[in-house]
Amino acid sequence: MDTFEPVDDQTPPSRWTGKRIVGIAVTVLILLRVAIDLVPIRVHISPETTVIDGPLREDGTPDYEAYLNAHWSEGVTPENNAAVDLIRAFGPGIIDEDTREAYFEQLGIPIPPLEGDYYVDFHEFMTQNGSDWQTNVDEYDRLSQMMDHAQAREWSPDEFLEIEKWLQVNKQPLEVILTATNKPLYFSTLVSLDDQGLLYALLPVTQQTESAARLIITKAMFELQQGNTDRALELTLACHRLARLVSMHPTLSGSLVAYADDAIASVGDEQIILSGQLTAAEANEYRNKLSLLNEFRPMRDVINEGERFLSLDAACSLHSGRLSSDEVGLWGGSEQFAIRIGFTPNPALLLFNQMYDEINTVMQLPDPVERIRGLETVEQRLGTNANPDKVKLLLGLMVSTRHAIGEAVGGILVTMMAPFIMEAVIAEERTRINRQLVGLGYALAAHRAEAGSFPQSLEELVPQQMDALPLDPFSGKPFRYRLTDNGFLLYSVGPNTFDDNGYGNGNADDTPFGDRPTDDE
Repeated sequence: MDTFEPVDDQTPPSRWTGKRIVGIAVTVLILLRVAIDLVPIRVHISPETTVIDGPLREDGTPDYEAYLNAHWSEGVTPENNAAVDLIRAFGPGIIDEDTREAYFEQLGIPIPPLEGDYYVDFHEFMTQNGSDWQTNVDEYDRLSQMMDHAQAREWSPDEFLEIEKWLQVNKQPLEVILTATNKPLYFSTLVSLDDQGLLYALLPVTQQTESAARLIITKAMFELQQGNTDRALELTLACHRLARLVSMHPTLSGSLVAYADDAIASVGDEQIILSGQLTAAEANEYRNKLSLLNEFRPMRDVINEGERFLSLDAACSLHSGRLSSDEVGLWGGSEQFAIRIGFTPNPALLLFNQMYDEINTVMQLPDPVERIRGLETVEQRLGTNANPDKVKLLLGLMVSTRHAIGEAVGGILVTMMAPFIMEAVIAEERTRINRQLVGLGYALAAHRAEAGSFPQSLEELVPQQMDALPLDPFSGKPFRYRLTDNGFLLYSVGPNTFDDNGYGNGNADDTPFGDRPTDDE
């Protein structure tokens, strides 16, 4: 009988080696992982993630824009809304054509005619009158310097005839703006282009209030030079009212515009006080009117709601495709592809809320120095923890795709938002300090009217003009004060707590009021 004998003594290789079995198992696990990740990503609606549960968009994410509009517009009518008068002053052309219909529908008024007696920008006015400032650098500089001077000190038509003519052109718009400052509420609809959400919500009316503030103060400085102190005071107070109306805006950007408007008004206060035209009664009456103005909306509330919602909305919009990663400052190319197929917003939403909860706790500290130092600590920690490593992001696609990408993107977005919050908090504190300095300035003006000169020290104001001196929150002592050739200088030492001799530019961060030092000094 024949027998089979192998050609050699080697055993044939097995088709199922250990390595091959492990490889197949890993492949199956990866396929299962991919299959799981192909399940549609959904935003988890909860107090810990989205905070609000409605209204919802068609994609199932919260409509934060609609939510803020609904709450901001409570109690607002066309009759009590300052934004309606501001639109009548600036015209509907300041509203983007693509959002105009939706804007006015929510505002509750028909779209006004595009042509009318509306505000004319100074440079536009000069173009209409033959100026070549757009191609002539020297002419541009001349006009800019002229306008800067007219908003910062007394001026006459003999000095700035072109500005006097510009004021005449804007006589009617100015009166409408002043009417707006007497309204109790301010609501200017949040509307974003292409429904991209709060990150791209337009603020046309709010941004135009800075032009309104500059127009008011330019007119006030003209009236002051003409000896019409009462009118100059009325205009400056109107500018302060405008700033407080704008501070009703629910976003951080709106608050920053309000602070800028108030700073413009304070320049008018400086010049009125230094002019020597005030009687003691006028100074005291105006100081009392200032004290009765509404408070600015607390930055803590703006951050805790408006800014929080903007951040949450950005994460939801990135998830839904209404925003791309490069639009929110992340990456393009392959990284954008990784985010698009793997990003789940839920870890990012949790990170955002953790950050804003921590900030909200810090914002409750009564001492501004402690608040700012606390926010610096939060910002530094967030910057340390965030990891924008592209390799890690791409590896996340293969290992723990959605959670890895969600946390990575969330960490980066959180780090991007934190510095803006710090700047806004410091701006709020400067505005609060400036209000105290303005009040002190009018007390100094009352003393000057009675005694013939400004006092040698602030202590001389007590008790005749003031019951007690306000303290600089950054030093715990009275504000710095000294006499100058042109009057006086008051200032806070600022967030760095160092006395920078009244300088507030560059590395110096004092908050000055009065006869401010110049860069040449």
